[in-house]
Amino acid sequence: MSYVDTSVIVLALDRLDPRCSLAKAALKRAGDKVVSELVLVELSTVLARKSLTKLFAEKLGVNRRLIASTLILYLLRRFGLRVRAVDGLIRIPMLGNMSQPMAEALNLSERFRLRNLYLLHLAYVKLLKEMGERIDILMTADKEFKKMAKEIEEELGVSVQFIG
Repeated sequence: MSYVDTSVIVLALDRLDPRCSLAKAALKRAGDKVVSELVLVELSTVLARKSLTKLFAEKLGVNRRLIASTLILYLLRRFGLRVRAVDGLIRIPMLGNMSQPMAEALNLSERFRLRNLYLLHLAYVKLLKEMGERIDILMTADKEFKKMAKEIEEELGVSVQFIG
């Protein structure tokens, strides 16, 4: 099973990027694919930045939030992606309660020294695996993951499939 990060989905949609066909093919070839709620937030941000939610909302005369949800649902179905959430809080000594993904990202930060967003994706991979998801591939187009592929495989037991 593959955990697909947002970069692959965005790449598969960008017809101007020469890697678009590579991303589409990788998504098509992959069997079971899972994304986290973080991917949903990132997709929503991409749609808003490109003014797609505004464009569709104006053309159809409906609320932007409804359009954003509809477009995200379409993308999930188009690429055969299943969403998995991670619930719960973890108590961090002297810091208080944190959501599980944030707490796990905090734990992983010293090992990986990546940007927050990348750490959060790794945290989701680890937590989803602990929840029983059989994730063995992290599918990404982000070069930072490619640079850390060996460390990611050692720490999380997933290989990095770099698109690009």
